[in-house]
Amino acid sequence: MRFNKKYTEEIVKNLLNFMSDPEKYKGFSIEVPEGFATIPVIEIARAYGNITEFETREKITRLSILGKQVKIILEGQEVGAFIMNDMSDKFDGFPVLSQYPYALIVLFDICVGDMVKKSLPPLKNTGAMQAAKA
Repeated sequence: MRFNKKYTEEIVKNLLNFMSDPEKYKGFSIEVPEGFATIPVIEIARAYGNITEFETREKITRLSILGKQVKIILEGQEVGAFIMNDMSDKFDGFPVLSQYPYALIVLFDICVGDMVKKSLPPLKNTGAMQAAKA
């Protein structure tokens, strides 16, 4: 599948609009002190084929946080942290996600957003890219 400029601009615009709306995150934020893991290029290509599917978003999240400490922040306070040591680890096995299931939705959005932001070529003179640089 070949992505044209208009398509990639629309993805970036929609993603940035969602990520810039703090109301949608209900006070949650995510910190990954070491930064996200590098996602293999084949997985990025595979993800673009069905980026809105739950299973795709879950896999990108798992790849992004594998071996990394993830801190869950609620209204400015750390409420828990975890490290996913294996791709087969169950999200339910992390007490902070069992206690705050909405944090998992936020984590998915942030990981997928990070992948999209890092994988798209720079777009010239677009409002979406101006917002991404801010």
